[in-house]
Amino acid sequence: MNFYTLTINAKKTKNRLLGKIKNNKQNLNYLKDLESWGSVEIIESGDNYIKYTLI
Repeated sequence: MNFYTLTINAKKTKNRLLGKIKNNKQNLNYLKDLESWGSVEIIESGDNYIKYTLI
């Protein structure tokens, strides 16, 4: 997975790009890394999916 994939998966709603990906260790670590750089904000992390928004 890469940032381009996250951008494609995100849907534009209310001036924000919101997306959802499968929750696994690799995806969660990748999103947390992007979140630390200020590119992504994790909205919700459930058992099956991680919801995120692009900043």
